[in-house]
Amino acid sequence: MKFRWQFVVCMGALLMAWALAPVSSYAEDEVTVEWVFPISCDMSSPAVGADGTIYVGAATESDEGSLYAIDPDDAEKEKWVFPIDDWVYSSPAIGLDGTIYVGSYDMNLYAVNPDDGESEWVEPFSSGGTISSPAIGPDGTIYVGVTILVDEDFYMETGKACAVSPDDGSEKWTFETEGAIHSSPAIGSDGTVYVGSEDGNLYALDPADGSLKWEMPFQVEGSIYSSPAIGADSTIYVGTLTTTEDIEKGKLYAVSPEGDENWVLDLPNGIMHSTPAIGLDGTIYVGTVTSYDPTFDEVLSDGKLYAVSPDGEEKWHFLTGWSESSPIIGTGGTIYMGSEDGDIYALSPNKEERWKFPVGEADASPAIGPNGTIYVGSEEGLYAISHVSEQGVNLSWPMFRRDLSHTGRADLQIRAFIHTEERGRIEAVWKEGGRDDTEGGHRVIWGHFYASPTDVTWGSEQNPDLFVKIWFDASGRVDVNFFHVSVPEIEVFSAYEGMTEHGMTTMTNRYIRQYYENGQSHMEEQEEDGLTPLGYSPAGDPSGYATVKDLKIGAVINTVDGPSEGFWRKGGEDKTDAGHEVVWGYFYADPEKFRWASEQNPDLFVKIWFDTDGRVDVNFFHVSVPDIEVFSDLPTEGGYDQKGTTITDDRYVRHVYQR
Repeated sequence: MKFRWQFVVCMGALLMAWALAPVSSYAEDEVTVEWVFPISCDMSSPAVGADGTIYVGAATESDEGSLYAIDPDDAEKEKWVFPIDDWVYSSPAIGLDGTIYVGSYDMNLYAVNPDDGESEWVEPFSSGGTISSPAIGPDGTIYVGVTILVDEDFYMETGKACAVSPDDGSEKWTFETEGAIHSSPAIGSDGTVYVGSEDGNLYALDPADGSLKWEMPFQVEGSIYSSPAIGADSTIYVGTLTTTEDIEKGKLYAVSPEGDENWVLDLPNGIMHSTPAIGLDGTIYVGTVTSYDPTFDEVLSDGKLYAVSPDGEEKWHFLTGWSESSPIIGTGGTIYMGSEDGDIYALSPNKEERWKFPVGEADASPAIGPNGTIYVGSEEGLYAISHVSEQGVNLSWPMFRRDLSHTGRADLQIRAFIHTEERGRIEAVWKEGGRDDTEGGHRVIWGHFYASPTDVTWGSEQNPDLFVKIWFDASGRVDVNFFHVSVPEIEVFSAYEGMTEHGMTTMTNRYIRQYYENGQSHMEEQEEDGLTPLGYSPAGDPSGYATVKDLKIGAVINTVDGPSEGFWRKGGEDKTDAGHEVVWGYFYADPEKFRWASEQNPDLFVKIWFDTDGRVDVNFFHVSVPDIEVFSDLPTEGGYDQKGTTITDDRYVRHVYQR
């Protein structure tokens, strides 16, 4: 059943050197339970699709399981249910094409279509053992850890890591270990697959063939149950559990990408399945179980949430009770943690309890949606809890399996802060627009940052402040292109393979390129005046596209292989509280003429602003190709009132009308 109430309480390959964004104050009436989806059984950690759909696995008392797809806007019933013959504790992972991968106690890995909940493979991948939560490589390969019971009488287990093809579920390779693998794999920004085992080893595997990358695996004291997390500098963090005379203790290790120990921190409680989460300042957060002495029948130390500095010193700990849940970190720095004591906790980075909310025993790790909604499963159901001061998660390793898709992969990370007159420096919200792979083997991802409407009155998902296009070249080079649209200043960040770049876009310095090539990072900045560069005279006459309010726009994209009339794709439109109207979108080249062209490969971003004073701004932002001719007409009378040309050295052209 769906319900909503106000609960009165006191509650998207980031950089070690980044400061946390200013934390908003928390009023007593800011927490809302949006709904509870009634699954009265054990649940996995939820994953969230690009369209907001929540995917969660469940294990029933009848030894059966299911994968649920739940609509975040209408949780009265599921979108679909994928039945499985045994328990589903494995958390789903979502591929680039939206396919959901989930493992089960029936020893199978399933691929499920997000549209109808039907199997994508003719047969599931049969592992021969219970399967951990999957990780997904940049090429779509699925990596899982497997626990194999070899002697039921003595409960002896071995393990293996498997690489599985997304095409048909066939095995690419397997790597065997002496101990069980309850830990889920994590993938470094260079593709290395890290997996921990109950045999006390952390393994680094080559994604191509599963061979060991380190001369020897990294050996820890005790067993590894929790999954590794990877920092922005590629450091691997992993927790352990040691049982001595039935007393559980633990350690947190920091391991270099070369397999050397950076540091180790002793903890009085063992780390069971809690995966470390990493804050923007590099702080590591991890939960522990309760340490119990059976000889004297007493609790030695209850479970806690620990905050650990990047150099391995304990900053603080907070009593939560036994917790196998992994923490998650919101954009405001708030740390959320589930516990078996029946509460989910919200803590500030300096340990202040902002709120706690009773959800029932919560072993599974929570997740935060792009709009800040917290999804947490318990014995009472799947809760959706919102907080107006949070907008998604930060971009380090903020949650179990790293991101909402639960890829378990350290990848390129981007971030932006908008400097506003009303609120000062605020965190910008990322909205991915699309992605595609070209025939030449390149990959493109595009989207925009915007100001949250909870921070400023003009903020809106449909009012872009910073366009972004990311290009993964087949040569290995990675380009992050930032295009400043509005507001005085925007700080832009990116991190990749342990390298970082930081810049500031302004109304005159509108373009920044941060790129990574051959193990080096670089940044280029470009000033813009909004005028057509000298020596360029548009010669095209595109048919153009009608937008709104009798405004027509058009573009001719001139490539080395010839010209193409630009195809227009509208991104969205909105009206601000002050009455201004905005329309945005982009032009792209004809996919029939150019093998690199695609509807998901923008060549020219456009933002149109209809001011309440009658002024109309048509802003063109050149993304790629040698030059693009731009056209606008207001009112539409045939022909074009204004023309211009954007080039790679002069990327911004502005057409202004006064109505």
